[in-house]
Amino acid sequence: MSKILFISHDAYHTGAPILLLNLIRLLKQKGYSINTLVKNPEGPLLKEFAELSGKSSTIYKKRNHSRLGRLVALFKKQSLNDISTYLSEVEVIFNNTITNGDILTLIKNNTSAKIVTYVHELEVASQVFTTPSHIDHTLAFSDLFLVPCVTVRKFLIAKYNISPQKILILNYFIPPAILTRNTPKNKEKFVVGGCGTTDWRKGFDIFLLIAKKVVSQLPDATIIFKWKGIQVGSESHIKALYDIHKLGLEAHIELLESSRDVQTFYETLHLF
Repeated sequence: MSKILFISHDAYHTGAPILLLNLIRLLKQKGYSINTLVKNPEGPLLKEFAELSGKSSTIYKKRNHSRLGRLVALFKKQSLNDISTYLSEVEVIFNNTITNGDILTLIKNNTSAKIVTYVHELEVASQVFTTPSHIDHTLAFSDLFLVPCVTVRKFLIAKYNISPQKILILNYFIPPAILTRNTPKNKEKFVVGGCGTTDWRKGFDIFLLIAKKVVSQLPDATIIFKWKGIQVGSESHIKALYDIHKLGLEAHIELLESSRDVQTFYETLHLF
């Protein structure tokens, strides 16, 4: 079986790392030799990446972001020579997101492996979460691109002139949930839910405006709006609380912290 190195940009409870873990589990069940590398060693999913990997490594990025620092192992230090030796044995590098051009630059000279990049981002995310030069490196070093939908495929072709022959659609692998139905629904209030980070790419601002309109037009309705995905204490959390206050929605909006248990949240909803 092929030896595959999976690269994740971080290990938070967000779409790309979770979907990558789903894919790694699936391929590991099929007998593939798996190792992972987490570019920014932050987030609650680090342990899961390590448990699924034979030699899980992370890359440490200096706080000033001026350049990449040293490669370090997740639980024990390895020298760059050790990692270079390991890279020489890898047959495929699965780069998860367009934002990892910096690390691809670092490892490209130490491997002859094919590089497959799974692009999740569209235009704004590509601009916000990386730099033009790092995108250029990702595009230059990737032998094949995977995308989850036609929209991302069209974006790569139109924006970066990627050959359609180099782009394949790979649907997201989401394991079927076990619906327990043990979570009691609120019998007194109708619960409307949303999920994701609170930036406008996820529609959190629209969620608040819809809540405001519903509450204004149906002041006597027993409806509550719940949003799951808050990073408590973060700048986005502070802004979310401010917006809720300015809209006068404190009694109608409930913010829930990001966590692994999303299924219980879904089961409490009447409408998603």
